[in-house]
Amino acid sequence: MDWSQWQVVYVSVDYNEPENNYKVSKNIRLDSANPMQSFEVMPFSNNSQPFKYTLKFAKAGSSPIDVPLQENTSGLLLIEDPQAIDNPPVEPQPTVTPPVNP
Repeated sequence: MDWSQWQVVYVSVDYNEPENNYKVSKNIRLDSANPMQSFEVMPFSNNSQPFKYTLKFAKAGSSPIDVPLQENTSGLLLIEDPQAIDNPPVEPQPTVTPPVNP
């Protein structure tokens, strides 16, 4: 995460096991002074549900960038700059030059 590009990232995290009537939600604010937070749940089984999250990246003088609802099954969320999420690297395309008639 490049904190020189973003002042704050808001993370909304939800974990839900409806069959056990168990739900945990947390809104987290991350910034350069506080770049890590925890979100703890107590799943009822080893086959627990993925947690769901949304992200909002913000900086002064710009509109915030919202990342839509995502799911995570790894138990660890590593946040990347939204350009890396929305704009994967593009391979350059070869250029074709038409023949020139003398």
